[in-house]
Amino acid sequence: MSDSVAFVFDLQSVSQALLLAEHLSIRLTAEQLGLRPSAVSRRVRALEEQLNVTLFERHSAGVRTTLAGRRFLERARWAMAELDHAGRDATNVQRGEAGVLGVAFYPSLASGRLHHLIGSYHTRFPALELSFLEDASMDQLVALRQRRVDVAFLIAVDEAPGAESEHLWDERIYVALPEAHAFATRETLKWEELRQEAFVVRAFGSGPVNYAWLAGKLHPGGYAPKIRQHAVCRESLLSLVGGGFALTIVSEAAIAVKLPGVVYRPVVDEGADVSVRMAWLTDNENPALGRFLSHARRAARHGAC
Repeated sequence: MSDSVAFVFDLQSVSQALLLAEHLSIRLTAEQLGLRPSAVSRRVRALEEQLNVTLFERHSAGVRTTLAGRRFLERARWAMAELDHAGRDATNVQRGEAGVLGVAFYPSLASGRLHHLIGSYHTRFPALELSFLEDASMDQLVALRQRRVDVAFLIAVDEAPGAESEHLWDERIYVALPEAHAFATRETLKWEELRQEAFVVRAFGSGPVNYAWLAGKLHPGGYAPKIRQHAVCRESLLSLVGGGFALTIVSEAAIAVKLPGVVYRPVVDEGADVSVRMAWLTDNENPALGRFLSHARRAARHGAC
């Protein structure tokens, strides 16, 4: 078995050989490149000598590729295309138009501002891969500090310890209730009207935060509210609502989730909305982050997200 040989190619010589394979004429190839025919001929011969293979057979009318030449040039054409793609991809990554950007969020992406913000960004930069993490705000911050995500959208917090953050918008709070409930015929609701109602929230993730927030709105006096916690996902929680077990709260971004027997009504009262903050690390070197932050600020400023 012969020892393998590692070739270090002059890319310009390979490019000229590929062009010569298209024209099958040293003169035409030289004219297209703006070179003398002798310069093209020297480069192609040097490539053949390096390979110890005859790529072209010369004749009076021009050249034709040999069997070995066709095999080499076929693979070389693919390799040159890959190099071109690699160069373009590296440039796009440096511009923040390609690569991967990790996004953590709290509110549902089913509808609302965050849904439109991310959708419009993906439309502008389709080559950039977005990876998502849905979690409670404090867990998002942990993921951010551990650099598992690049940007986090936090709900109902005033600051982001260990990270930079800024307020983007406020989300209106809705009550999810059974369609047979007496309040289902109402267009809006107030906290005072809901104080005697039973509510359910999740027992994990965002559930404890929702419990404390809801208890503060329904019972500012401090006595125990009728709020039960269940170890279920958001969809199962809404299914409990549809089954008539209790009510729950969702942000405006989640009301596009339609389940049988569930209707949503907005709360129009003081403190009936929650803030959404965007958080990131200033020393994050992902080129896509700065472009995404600018897009989010612009979309929030113009109300287009």
